[in-house]
Amino acid sequence: MPVPAGTISVRWRRGAGDDSFVLTVLAPEGASGRVAVPLLHKDRTIAVDGRIAWHNGRPAGEAGRGAHPVGDAIVFDGVSGTRTFAWAG
Repeated sequence: MPVPAGTISVRWRRGAGDDSFVLTVLAPEGASGRVAVPLLHKDRTIAVDGRIAWHNGRPAGEAGRGAHPVGDAIVFDGVSGTRTFAWAG
């Protein structure tokens, strides 16, 4: 997706039977935005770059700062650079 600062790239993978989800976002320097991670109708523990960011229905640690629910997703605001969001189980 082209943006004024360059190109934003996204790749994602949803595991068989909804047993996992991985989303990687690559944003150009100077760009930031919002990432929504789907929950698929279950409470999930979400990691950002391998650090727990969402657990037991609320933000967890520094990685979860600013995370909040919107519908059936957890939204992370101010995402920049390259980040990987993941949950399993």
